[in-house]
Amino acid sequence: MTSILKSKLTYVSIGVVVATSALYYFLKPISLWVDLLYTPNAPAAVANDFWKVVLSEDELSASRFVLQPDKFTEVIKGFSENDRVRFKSEVQDGQSYFIKTNITLFRDTVHAFPLFTVIKSKGGEFKVDVEATLLSLPDAMLEDVTRYYKTTSNSAQGWLVGRMGSEKGAVNAFSASQIKVTLCDMSDDLTESATGEIIPIFSECYFQSKVE
Repeated sequence: MTSILKSKLTYVSIGVVVATSALYYFLKPISLWVDLLYTPNAPAAVANDFWKVVLSEDELSASRFVLQPDKFTEVIKGFSENDRVRFKSEVQDGQSYFIKTNITLFRDTVHAFPLFTVIKSKGGEFKVDVEATLLSLPDAMLEDVTRYYKTTSNSAQGWLVGRMGSEKGAVNAFSASQIKVTLCDMSDDLTESATGEIIPIFSECYFQSKVE
């Protein structure tokens, strides 16, 4: 009798586990679908729902949130349930909105990068300008690097002793020269990658390349 009861309990437990797994599997896409039934006509809401769909397994259905739905193609390669998007700030410039967006993808390793999700009005409705959003990557990265440099530099100069504290003006001047060198190196690498030849962007870079 006891063995029969144990057997029945085992079957019930297995049934509960299977049912729970199936419920989770089917409820998740249903929950996403219900959540996306209505998107408020606001830049932040449109950006949120756009990325929510892009990072799902049904990425192409995000076309309803973009300026040119007929030209919409894959934005993110691959898929992982762990992929995340985080919004940091929103800036309006004329009729366009730029929402700082941090994307984290989980593939063979973790890939994280910033963008500006660019929102524009089309017929009174806010839509994502996908091309402008993808082209915003360099600006978003430079903003992050610049902010990190400034905050780290200020913090270091406030706490380090020795030359950093006593010769702040000299340190700042040296830092400025190093920034120029770094920017020139970056412009050389980027232009060479894009055109096959080094094209100095700033006059200082042109002078530097001649001296070297």
